[in-house]
Amino acid sequence: MKSSFLVLLLIAFSFSACNKAKRMEKKMVGEWKIISYKFQNLNGFSYKYPSSGTFTFDQCGDDFCSYNLALTYNVDGAVYQKNDSGLYNLLDDAEHYTLMRDNPDGSVSTFLDNRILLINKDQLKTLFQDEIGIHHLVLEK
Repeated sequence: MKSSFLVLLLIAFSFSACNKAKRMEKKMVGEWKIISYKFQNLNGFSYKYPSSGTFTFDQCGDDFCSYNLALTYNVDGAVYQKNDSGLYNLLDDAEHYTLMRDNPDGSVSTFLDNRILLINKDQLKTLFQDEIGIHHLVLEK
């Protein structure tokens, strides 16, 4: 009796985790305008830069979905751009996601430690980590 209760509990938990991820995915989908950009380098120093651009999350068909980041930011009068695209995968906890960036040389870089800090109908706060540091973004629809 106890074992069948445990099995039912595990099934219910798995089902609710999948539903939570699907609800989060629906909130994420669309083009978001970048309103704030902060970068933390590998040494732990943080810098907030004037920025603009978009972060787009496409609708998922299966486990992986397309994304596109077009970020322009200003550092002491010099203008820099970060343009990334590839696939993302929202994890079952509906808080963490994996980015698989398409590189210019045809290779793919996978970044595992990415997180949604806040999301509602108008705003998304997220951070993602790549080989140069952690990128903190505040986005609006």
